[in-house]
Amino acid sequence: MSTPAQGGEGPRYDPYGQRGPGGGQQGGPGQQGAYGSPPPYGQSGQYAYNPYARAPYPAGPGGETQKAVKRPGIMVVSLILLTLSALPYLLIGVVLLAVPPETAGFRLLVDSIGWPAGTSPEQQVQIIRIFGGVCTAVAALYILFAGIAFTGRNWARIVLTVFTVAFVLLAAYIVISTGGGDPTSLALVLGPVVVAAIGTVLLYLAASNAYFAARR
Repeated sequence: MSTPAQGGEGPRYDPYGQRGPGGGQQGGPGQQGAYGSPPPYGQSGQYAYNPYARAPYPAGPGGETQKAVKRPGIMVVSLILLTLSALPYLLIGVVLLAVPPETAGFRLLVDSIGWPAGTSPEQQVQIIRIFGGVCTAVAALYILFAGIAFTGRNWARIVLTVFTVAFVLLAAYIVISTGGGDPTSLALVLGPVVVAAIGTVLLYLAASNAYFAARR
């Protein structure tokens, strides 16, 4: 029976498929241990985790990456119409706030209003100033909300719609209560309201709805 050679040992049997010293190769760097065990401490595997890797953009229902929706041209038209509809009231409000009460134009306005009996001239001027301030503030807010809605904010579109409906109801009340008046007065009352209504409707067309939905 043969004996192992002097100065060393023969290959040892390893039940796990590895050979000990002098009998084979140990797992090198980057190699997994027996039966899929993780590599030794300090050695990275073949696919290292990168915490700074960028995640892909969210995909749509069809698996395609979602694309940004461009602002439709009708929203530009809507912004122009809404701004033009509010400019006359803004101008009127500024004039009523800034014009001195001693001017002929201001006195003509005061005399054209049917004041209740006992209203003093100072109260008349104060009422006109308050009306001018309210008119200026409402027109400025209307233009502001139109600009915010232009950027795709749905809440601004809702607020703008409420303002427009209120303007339409107020104009209808003025026309009914005054019996229509002359054509010039009727145009001054209904003209801006019609322009505002058209501008608001443009915000609810299909292209506009798609832009608002993409901006949410």
